[in-house]
Amino acid sequence: MIIIRIFAQNIKLIIMALEIKSTPVLKGDSADRFLKKAEKVEKAPKKDFSKQVDIARKILRK
Repeated sequence: MIIIRIFAQNIKLIIMALEIKSTPVLKGDSADRFLKKAEKVEKAPKKDFSKQVDIARKILRK
């Protein structure tokens, strides 16, 4: 019983020690640049890594 209480107290201290950070928000020109780059990446053709995956699997089977 004592061990459980000590463990619970330690967990409580750890949880209380975590800092709550705010999420940064992009505004203005930074937000516009981010959106343009994100759209460019979404429109780009997807890369096919199936050959590399097959090679890696063959290596790991050995």
